[in-house]
Amino acid sequence: MSSWSGGALVEIAEPECWELLRSHRVGRVAYDDGTGPHILPLNYQVTDQNTIRFRTTPHSSLGLRVKDRRVAFEVDEVDEERHAGWSVLVRGLASLVDIDLRPTSEGPAAWPRGARPLVVEIEAELVSGRRLMEP
Repeated sequence: MSSWSGGALVEIAEPECWELLRSHRVGRVAYDDGTGPHILPLNYQVTDQNTIRFRTTPHSSLGLRVKDRRVAFEVDEVDEERHAGWSVLVRGLASLVDIDLRPTSEGPAAWPRGARPLVVEIEAELVSGRRLMEP
């Protein structure tokens, strides 16, 4: 039997959630790919209007399935050694912002090789966060 008692789980206020989202570049988007929930890691940016933007290909499952659909987006940081960390969840409506082949257009530069001309934006409807404090 473990003697570890765990840490306190506390809610993160929305302004700090946005700060945490801006402090990272990789998150995960969850959407329905037609066969059920699917989660993909991707790089992203937070806009000045507090929306999440990322790039994909127009013919990918993600590009085909998120238009005008509700999705979830999560970013987190975990310290396994200290049993601490945080997680921010954004739920909202995804829309297709632009299809542009120029690498200088809006949206983050995609890390994978190949063109990712489709810019998708998530308009936040619900933003929540939790932090697990060290015991």
